[in-house]
Amino acid sequence: MADFNEEQWLELPKKVDAIGDDVRDIRQLLKGYNGTKGLCDQVEVNGKRIRTLEISFAILIGSGAIGGGTFALARIFI
Repeated sequence: MADFNEEQWLELPKKVDAIGDDVRDIRQLLKGYNGTKGLCDQVEVNGKRIRTLEISFAILIGSGAIGGGTFALARIFI
């Protein structure tokens, strides 16, 4: 283990506080703050939307509607 001098020991509480602030900021970004949605919620919502689009395309392709309409929809979303 490295030896610390007195000056480094005095800086340690400031560094710990800075790390705590960074962790708090990251948590707010992921979970949300003051009623705003965080990244975790946004990923969940986007995942549900993507799954809905996948099912819709599967139904269109499975129903035999492989015409210009399905191709046009695929081009819009891709």
